[in-house]
Amino acid sequence: GLAGVPYALLTGIFAGATWDGVKWNAVMYDHDLAWGMIWDGSGLTGADRNDALQSYMNRNKLVSRLIHLHIIDDLLIDSFNKFSQVHNWPSIQQRFRQYYYWIGESNYLNDKALWPKMPGQDWMPASYVLDYIRVRMELCAKWFTQNYLAKL
Repeated sequence: GLAGVPYALLTGIFAGATWDGVKWNAVMYDHDLAWGMIWDGSGLTGADRNDALQSYMNRNKLVSRLIHLHIIDDLLIDSFNKFSQVHNWPSIQQRFRQYYYWIGESNYLNDKALWPKMPGQDWMPASYVLDYIRVRMELCAKWFTQNYLAKL
């Protein structure tokens, strides 16, 4: 829904998945643009892309109209504020670290050995994702304010 716009802009395209029908996890959908990787793994878009909100609006006429007419400004601001209270960037980074280290460096190296020609193998070190989280949260904090939205 529209309340998910801040989250989508923060992370890229994500979907929910469950393995037990009880606990849901955010998972990358097709890995397209998730955490700033270009859809084919050939490079990175950069966390500091200040055009992501405008780009999202360009791809969705309804959202674009709602933002341009300032119909959902309060919803977007409130949704992001609630999201960031629960999921501030240090907490998201901590969850990523836990997941990354739970998988284990040796498994990442084994994956790379099994699929040496897979695009993007060298593009996504943990340090990149950790910084991406911080930069995107800072941009979203700028985007979802009355001052910023009023200029759109």
